[in-house]
Amino acid sequence: MSGDTITLATTESTSSHSLSATTRIEVSRGERSHWLAVAGAGFLVGAGGTFVLLNRGGSTNPCDRSANQDAIGPAAGAGLAALGGVAGAGAGAFTGRLFRTERWEVVPVERRRVTLRPQGGVGFHASVSLAF
Repeated sequence: MSGDTITLATTESTSSHSLSATTRIEVSRGERSHWLAVAGAGFLVGAGGTFVLLNRGGSTNPCDRSANQDAIGPAAGAGLAALGGVAGAGAGAFTGRLFRTERWEVVPVERRRVTLRPQGGVGFHASVSLAF
């Protein structure tokens, strides 16, 4: 770090950045999975799909006793639709855990501070801190 420039070095390359020209700073807040949202969508798709399959109409309708004397009835059909929803939620939760996104938070540029302090009598320790 020198003046208003910070140099970032990796094993592959080195790059310098002017702190005065910085217009946006983002801080990573870690990764998160989307299992709950996908499980909810899976529940809706599973329950809705099961309901549609069971209530397809006509004389072979498995949930309408007025059209089919061997039907299981509307209450049992609703229970099967709920089970389809639970199966869909389970599949959705499993799938949602596989997909992760990184969360970023924007930190206003005016909240950054550059600090230099002596280290071991030979060099300096530099840090860029961000106040939230």
